[in-house]
Amino acid sequence: MKTRKILQVILAISLILSALSTLGGITASAASVWDGSKMNVLWYAKDPSAATFTITTAEEFAGFAYLVNHRDANTKYREDGTVAEDGTKTTKGSAFAGKTIKLAGDVDLASKPFAPIGATGSFQGTFDGSGFTVKNYYVTTDSSKNEVNAGQYYFALFGTVGVGAVIKNLKIENIVYDVNVLKSATRIDVGSVAAYIHPNKGGSCIDITVKRMTVNITKEEGATYKPRVGPIYGCYDTKVGTTKNISVTDYQVNAAAGVEVQTYEGGLVGITNANSNTASWENVTFSVKQEGSGSESVPGSEPGSQPGSETTPPTSDGFFVLPIVALLCAAGIVLVIRSRRTA
Repeated sequence: MKTRKILQVILAISLILSALSTLGGITASAASVWDGSKMNVLWYAKDPSAATFTITTAEEFAGFAYLVNHRDANTKYREDGTVAEDGTKTTKGSAFAGKTIKLAGDVDLASKPFAPIGATGSFQGTFDGSGFTVKNYYVTTDSSKNEVNAGQYYFALFGTVGVGAVIKNLKIENIVYDVNVLKSATRIDVGSVAAYIHPNKGGSCIDITVKRMTVNITKEEGATYKPRVGPIYGCYDTKVGTTKNISVTDYQVNAAAGVEVQTYEGGLVGITNANSNTASWENVTFSVKQEGSGSESVPGSEPGSQPGSETTPPTSDGFFVLPIVALLCAAGIVLVIRSRRTA
């Protein structure tokens, strides 16, 4: 009898542990993986007037980008929310001004060509990553193009960050860009978090980590445009807003012979036009990929090359143009900006 009771207790404990293990598996669920084509907008379309929206899947994340990039157009979708030309329902796109988007799970974009959020138009709301990760983010020249302004290309998770926008609490892993400079190019901005921070009332980027960022640059014969390339932003064009607690590790630029880029001294951004800058920068860092891992250095990444880096964010008197024909080795370098708001 005693043996039977002991066995019953052991069996009960096993069942409890099994149940707890199952619950733990649900909590630590795998990232939602994108198939490279499906986009879902039902999370938005069911109540576009809502102040807060939650995105859980890769399809919804892709739908989010689609809505921003087609903010002035009607989007057709099916009953299940899938964007499709044969959809029987419609919802208008949005810049999400005054609204908040919350990420509720990890997203794996599976290295499929993705159109940056705001490659056309701009994102003007708040994107809260809630500590989750967007990984395997891949952008090509074709997927980065501005559909309205021909010749413009934006390489970053957010193409244009517009009036009052905030991007925060986000992790990004394994960014790869294939940039081909075309003869018709009039603008190419390359960054991790944002390609272009809009002037005057541009946005803020806070508490973001980026692991592994590779920029491959080629050019069409006869092309002359020099891409604006930085590990944080491509073009930092605002006099307001906050850039705080951002780190980029394993940053690498691979450029074909003859390619030239614009990179601001210090290497954080491609270019800045903010002469009288009152924006706030604090604890912003990047490091190039380690020597011996097949990497080359980043223009402007030498220690101390950031003018006034202890007190000011980038201003427009400090950018330069560098040919990346033979990049110098700068293994393991980390550049740190710790700044205060300045008048």
